[in-house]
Amino acid sequence: MKDSLGAISLTFVVSCLMASQVKADFVNGGFESGFTGWTAVSSGTGGASTDTSFSGFFPTEGSRFARAFSGGVGTSDVSQTFFGTAGESLRFDHFWTAEGSVGGPQDSNSVALDIVLTRPDLTTDQILDVNLTGNFVDETTSWVSVERILATSGDYILRFTVNTNTAGNASGNGNVGLDFVRVVPEPNGLSIVGLMLSLAVSAFRRRRLGHRNS
Repeated sequence: MKDSLGAISLTFVVSCLMASQVKADFVNGGFESGFTGWTAVSSGTGGASTDTSFSGFFPTEGSRFARAFSGGVGTSDVSQTFFGTAGESLRFDHFWTAEGSVGGPQDSNSVALDIVLTRPDLTTDQILDVNLTGNFVDETTSWVSVERILATSGDYILRFTVNTNTAGNASGNGNVGLDFVRVVPEPNGLSIVGLMLSLAVSAFRRRRLGHRNS
């Protein structure tokens, strides 16, 4: 009976320790359920989709990835608000393709691609790896992995956008792909949990041994 109570107590301690490490995370970070948990807004020729493949790119995790796209005159914006704790690591994979035709000096920028991280209470964005505006033809040849450490605790917004337009003789089209978005607890926090679990298990074993010898 005492062993059973001890096992229940240990289970309770382990559950509490694990619960203390559970952080609000991305909903549907691998886009396996379409855009559930995300906000997708588009206009003109812009749009967003979840794909199994696109132009030689395949999911880095699961069976689907997200893609924001536009060609001609249009925009596509996909975002999600999440809670992050200082020291946690935001990680994701992305690719992009862009084509802006240059027709003369009067042509304005025809392609803009962005992946940004921002706080709802701030007016400035933190650029995450992609921030391109201009008339150009360029692309990533493979998925690019990005990691950023969250500096403070609070709500964050991860947003990826494509904005294309035509002006003069220029026209543009672009794509931004995103996959495997997640927030990873800081290593020190995981180490503390591991140490506390180890101490709890050791204490339980000593208690059982003491009962048997008495």
